[in-house]
Amino acid sequence: MATGHLTARQFQQAGGTEDWRTLAFGAGAWFDAPSHPAGARLLDRIAGLADGAELDVDLRSTGVHVRLPARGGFPAEHVARARAVSAAARELGLRADPAGTQSLQVAVDVLDRSAVAPFWQTALGYTSGGPDLVDPLRRDPAVWFQRMDRPRPLRNRIHLDVVLPYPAAAERIAALTAAGAQVRREEEYYATVADAEGNEVDLLPRVPSEAPGAPAASDWRLHFGATVSTRRTAPARPPSWPWPWPGSRTTRGSRC
Repeated sequence: MATGHLTARQFQQAGGTEDWRTLAFGAGAWFDAPSHPAGARLLDRIAGLADGAELDVDLRSTGVHVRLPARGGFPAEHVARARAVSAAARELGLRADPAGTQSLQVAVDVLDRSAVAPFWQTALGYTSGGPDLVDPLRRDPAVWFQRMDRPRPLRNRIHLDVVLPYPAAAERIAALTAAGAQVRREEEYYATVADAEGNEVDLLPRVPSEAPGAPAASDWRLHFGATVSTRRTAPARPPSWPWPWPGSRTTRGSRC
């Protein structure tokens, strides 16, 4: 644990953190809200409290999930931030429901982590976080590799779908194959690539869409749903091509 940091128990018992639950990679709190506008009022208050700190907020039509990321212990400042967020929620009449908090991690059984982890780091665009691979933007689950003591046929096979803007998907497919990964399947809109032990990832879209009637909002991507990401700084890559998937449905939530 980092020097000067609190353990999960110390954070939980600090007083004023009763709305919060310590989970993997941090502490989370869920506040019920009757609508997006009601939740957005809490989000606005939180924005004034964050003061440059790492604090993640997920706004939904039924409430707001707030997360204080932590690895190797909780910074002492997290206690004050948790108290301030809870106080703002109470002032707005929003009730905390600890049962609404959850943390998800993907565990992969492997014989040789060193042969598999670099594949998934490239495929997912993750960074190495000690024994785990983590999303640098803290959107998606971490990936952890459990070492097996012997081969277990049919037990250590997973299949993940990674949906990206077209240029990013194409770059990752190229990087994986350049590193020796095997392309198992190529379809019009995705490619299936396998790691050294046979676990697979579908990367899509594999090619840009030229379909008539492509949406004018080129910063939106429709695959399994619709999502948009905006940054406060200039993007590292040029704008990517639209990829409309006929019949896609828009998501009801939004992530901030």
